[in-house]
Amino acid sequence: IFLRIHDTQALFLDFPMSSTTIKEIFEGSKLSKFLPAVSKHDIQTKSLLEAFKNMETAPEQWKKMIDLIGLKPGHVARLRRALSEVQDAIKEEERKALESKLACSYIIEAKVGYWGSSFGRWGTALRVSFGSHSREFVFHPGYTSPPGAFRINGIFSNRSMGFVPDAKEFYSFNIVLNSNGNHKISIKDPRPEQSKKEFSASFSDSKLFHPKEFPTVGFGHQLNNMNAKVKIPMECTPNAYGTHKMVLESITKLSPNDRDNSKGEVKAK
Repeated sequence: IFLRIHDTQALFLDFPMSSTTIKEIFEGSKLSKFLPAVSKHDIQTKSLLEAFKNMETAPEQWKKMIDLIGLKPGHVARLRRALSEVQDAIKEEERKALESKLACSYIIEAKVGYWGSSFGRWGTALRVSFGSHSREFVFHPGYTSPPGAFRINGIFSNRSMGFVPDAKEFYSFNIVLNSNGNHKISIKDPRPEQSKKEFSASFSDSKLFHPKEFPTVGFGHQLNNMNAKVKIPMECTPNAYGTHKMVLESITKLSPNDRDNSKGEVKAK
């Protein structure tokens, strides 16, 4: 059975992960010496592993497999050790595959604005939630003291945006939520002639993230009649001292393979 391995790719087609990955695991292990014998008797590697896994509860299946391959007693012990090694390697690959599908970041993009003249009377708020935990991102177009009066409820109070957002204009909200709990928001004036009008803030909130669930985005608690979910790309226009508008443009999930730096964070555009 200790022969040169030729084409054994067909042995690995029964696994849920890449057959190439499985082939590399098998052929890089001590089990590689047994593959010609396994291939010769048309036995799938998955069946061989299952027989090994159930050796104690279904010994007849294991014995039947060994008899079919025709191994000598001394080689059976080696085969068991090799199968144990492969089994551990497959579990590790499955763990990595699952981890690679989990989100490491979400990028929320929306257009938000206020059509009214009661500046500062009522904030225009965008709410982001994971389950029962949420944060409201509030700004006040037209308000001057402090300019824009931006805040994140529960994180920090009103602060200057460095410019006064105009009423009757949409502003681009870009919120980046990272798995490590360090997040960022940027607000920009999308008009080319106003490109220098930009505000950004970093904040921390470990609860404002879930690797398996997309965030829910809607208007903030200041507009109590709009607490329902906002569906992409629905535009919402609740009224409170004027009309507040929001268009949710996208929510993008990034997995670990999409990370653009070593910390696993992405920066708001």
